[in-house]
Amino acid sequence: MWQKTKPYILVLPSFILVAALMVGGIFQGIFQSIFILNTNGNKGISFSVYKKLFKSKAFCDSFIATIKISVVSTIISAILGIIITLLLFLLISEKKRKQSILLWRLLQIPMLFSYLTCAYAMFLFLTQSGWVSILCYNLGLIADMSEFPILVNDKNSIGIIIAYVWKTTPFIVLMLYPVLLKVQDNWIQVARIFGANIFKTFSEIVFPMLIAPLRTSTFIVFTFIFSAFEVPYLLGMTYPKTLGVYSYELYMKGDFSERPIALGINIIIFIFIMFISAVYYFFNKKHKDKVDNN
Repeated sequence: MWQKTKPYILVLPSFILVAALMVGGIFQGIFQSIFILNTNGNKGISFSVYKKLFKSKAFCDSFIATIKISVVSTIISAILGIIITLLLFLLISEKKRKQSILLWRLLQIPMLFSYLTCAYAMFLFLTQSGWVSILCYNLGLIADMSEFPILVNDKNSIGIIIAYVWKTTPFIVLMLYPVLLKVQDNWIQVARIFGANIFKTFSEIVFPMLIAPLRTSTFIVFTFIFSAFEVPYLLGMTYPKTLGVYSYELYMKGDFSERPIALGINIIIFIFIMFISAVYYFFNKKHKDKVDNN
């Protein structure tokens, strides 16, 4: 009994601390965004902060920009993750162990750096006076560095999307890679006997096995990007800001009257992520029940 419960008891203090900080922060945000000073100078329950936010064009634009960045980054990362997983499958099936290990090691490089470091690196690479622009100029691809396309602090958030794709694609591959290790050599041999090439084998045998971890990894990536702060803060436009940056600037640079609005934005982010989590759980459970019944 002790051996089974020992790991849980050992991590219990850390779990309590993290849970208290997270739950405490959520309740503090709710409390400070709802209990507002009224005209008499007394605190009372009011949803004026949320009414003001939903009527605000700046908030709506920030919400749309955040959704766009999250969806586009997640879709591109998922597609690249599947393509890289296919390449790994091809290398593994052809017994090219050294090449597959090399590709796997290269994929782990972005995971060694924090998102803040990644954002700063993208800034150095992609600005009009950055390393890529200088390289293109020296190669004669552009006559002047000002001709290099604006990829940082641009209206289409290309720099932000590139940074997130570079960081999150290896994570998706990391989630999919264990599936490849479950593929038996005799499965591939049987598929070849029935006339299926390696791509057909991947699409008919391997890809269905990738759907569950792919769904989970894309959900994690989307929710993380939606609530993220560092990359949009360094690489984003002044308007519209993502919700995380918008909340931070209201809280840090605005006066005290705007702090409940900043906390209200954080609560809306939290509620939206909980809604997406519930939708994900519902469809995931429905799919799992369907598979079990079959």
